[in-house]
Amino acid sequence: MSIMLEQVVQRYAFSHYGNLILVDEPEFDEDENLYVSTLRSDYPLIIQDDRLPKKRTVRVLKIGNLGTISINSDNKIVKEKTSSRDDIIANLNLFFELWKERAETIVISASADNLVRISRLRHFFDPIDSVLIYLWDTHKMFDEDINTARLIGRRRKMRLYLNLLEGLEIVRRVEDGYVEGNMFLSLRDSAKNEEQFRDTVISHIIRERYSTLRDIFHLTILEPTIHIDNSIYLPELEAELTVYRSASSIERDYRYYYERRINPLDLKLTLKRLENAQAISRRGNHYSGNEKLLKEMITLKKSMPSLTGEFSIRA
Repeated sequence: MSIMLEQVVQRYAFSHYGNLILVDEPEFDEDENLYVSTLRSDYPLIIQDDRLPKKRTVRVLKIGNLGTISINSDNKIVKEKTSSRDDIIANLNLFFELWKERAETIVISASADNLVRISRLRHFFDPIDSVLIYLWDTHKMFDEDINTARLIGRRRKMRLYLNLLEGLEIVRRVEDGYVEGNMFLSLRDSAKNEEQFRDTVISHIIRERYSTLRDIFHLTILEPTIHIDNSIYLPELEAELTVYRSASSIERDYRYYYERRINPLDLKLTLKRLENAQAISRRGNHYSGNEKLLKEMITLKKSMPSLTGEFSIRA
């Protein structure tokens, strides 16, 4: 491998993509009759604990397969075979979206039991609660029970909820209605009472079907709470330790991760609700993740494949 070839690749990468994009050593592609260098990034993530303002923790996000640079035998860049700056930016954005969504999945999985305690959210699960209470008492719900005195729109929405519950084996469809599904019976047997049973079912639904609740049922009321929760845990998941931060720091990260603003009053209210549900912790004016939940989240993260392995680049 000639030094000239490596220099050409590195100069092109720096001038077109910036200093955060790294290039692997070019390898010869016999099919294309070109040298090809893969682009990647060691993206620095600075984590600041607000109780220790002079101490910063730096974690590096390994981002692979961002694109390629192709060079011919004359040491010339073949632009039609080389990723553009827009492609690299799009792939970086895709990586960070996957990184953020993976953290959300981990946070929801570990803290669904806590999130269900937030009364502000619970109201929006009334249709599911009504099904659970009815089946708890009567063991069967007839189609006519669902349709009686309901507007067409409400009946349609109830059918969607019933399809969701059926997919999770919480209810089972029979000829003229619904009965308890296998998951219903299993969770009922382990519950102390009807209220705990309903909490467990709703928690299971949030854990397993959050994206469906958001995209199909348009329960966007869940999003601000989960996004604030995720903004607290994201740096802790990377540092794998507790990080104490002020409300203003959390608001800043929320804006950075989700590209939207939140009113300071709404932020403080959401933080209080998360604290009361023991989804997060607070010491004085600083907030952090719940220590027990954080340990669960770190274990979950380590059990998942790396994002680089899952990353599918834009061509």
